[in-house]
Amino acid sequence: MNNKFFKSLVACFALATSGMANAGLLTYEGATQNVGNCIPFGCPDSYGPHMGFVYQDIDAFTLNVGDTIAFDIGAVNDSELSFDLSLSATTVNGGTTAAGFSFVSSLGAGFYGDTVVGNYDLIFTATNTFTFNGGGLIVDFLNTNGPVNDFTYDQNLVYGNNNPNAVGRYYRGATAGDVSEFDSYSVGNFQVNTFDAIQPPTTVPEPSTLAVLALSLMGFASRKFSIKAK
Repeated sequence: MNNKFFKSLVACFALATSGMANAGLLTYEGATQNVGNCIPFGCPDSYGPHMGFVYQDIDAFTLNVGDTIAFDIGAVNDSELSFDLSLSATTVNGGTTAAGFSFVSSLGAGFYGDTVVGNYDLIFTATNTFTFNGGGLIVDFLNTNGPVNDFTYDQNLVYGNNNPNAVGRYYRGATAGDVSEFDSYSVGNFQVNTFDAIQPPTTVPEPSTLAVLALSLMGFASRKFSIKAK
């Protein structure tokens, strides 16, 4: 095959599929869902100011402004929830040492959670970009609701049994990622939605449309090189 023609085919395919990049829904949960444990959403003012989850084997993603990362609450909390959310890769996949945190979002006012399991109702909408290359991820929640002692300990966290992505959780952290108090229980389910980013007014084509477009471009390239060869 002519080398220039082959390069043209590669370029055509890349053009046809480029719209699929950075668009997706990633969900990390165990096989069986449970509602229980108050850390961090049922007692945010009692075990703080920093609490969080550590995960492993997470796919690469980029949160742009407008994208969301969400968690699931299965019971209504008696106190309003208010958090700053920061994210960090770990230095080693499966480890607990943060490579460096980035502030991503603050939870809006008036949120108490609901009783629906699986709707990922605790939604943080990104106000800053965060690029994650895959592997270990730490999610840090900073309580911003003031020194209110929430001693009712509402058991509202939704988490899954046998979640292969769960490493553990930490609480009573003085700073983001402080794992001085750490265990492997009740690591929350979460979901990353990169369809929601505020983008220019373009749409992501369906795979079948992309295939037709790729074939059309390849046909055009073939005809172009055929004419040149005459």
